[in-house]
Amino acid sequence: MDIERFLKLLKTDFYLWGSLFAYPRDASRYCAVLDKIQAMTTPSTMHLINRAVACLEGDECYLETGTWRGGTFIGALLGNAGARGYAIDDDSMNDHDKDERVSRDVWAENVIAFGLAERATYIEAPVPDVWNYHEITDGYPVGVYLFDGDKSTAARALEGLYGVVPLLAERAIIILDDANEMQIRLASHAFTRKHPNAVTLIDMPTPGNCWPGFWNGFQVIAWTE
Repeated sequence: MDIERFLKLLKTDFYLWGSLFAYPRDASRYCAVLDKIQAMTTPSTMHLINRAVACLEGDECYLETGTWRGGTFIGALLGNAGARGYAIDDDSMNDHDKDERVSRDVWAENVIAFGLAERATYIEAPVPDVWNYHEITDGYPVGVYLFDGDKSTAARALEGLYGVVPLLAERAIIILDDANEMQIRLASHAFTRKHPNAVTLIDMPTPGNCWPGFWNGFQVIAWTE
């Protein structure tokens, strides 16, 4: 993962980068996704992840926990030809579904609709059980990891961070969604204290959930070995 290039892209590919009003210079492809599928994200968050995936190196891949119906996942891969993505979910978002369908099936349809099926893998499993599965990313090192999973407690969020460590590339980016939540902030603090090679690069809380910029806040952690 080319961390330095990622940071440079954020400054050039956003209007007002570093502010609560940061917005992609070209948000059209993300708006097209959000017009068609259920998602709890924004063009700004999607573009942040997309720019990270654009900086993958070699055989590195993208992994996310908490994919739901694929909004952030699709945003991550769009326009990044050749990038492989893996998505973990346990179909626990029933309170937010607007239908009776299984999210895995809807996710697959959405990924196909945006032409990403050949580069996308869905892993149906809860955290932390999934970390015991054999080679969940087919042996590819994870260069970008998005955690948007269970944050009911800091301990549950930490399970989503500690478990991914063996899968990370030598240089990687960890993106924590919903960084307004105290559970995420506590988990992030505990993670970086335990791993001195994990450094918080960006901490962007927002005024509240559903903020039109970066939704419910995010953090970016750089991992280097």
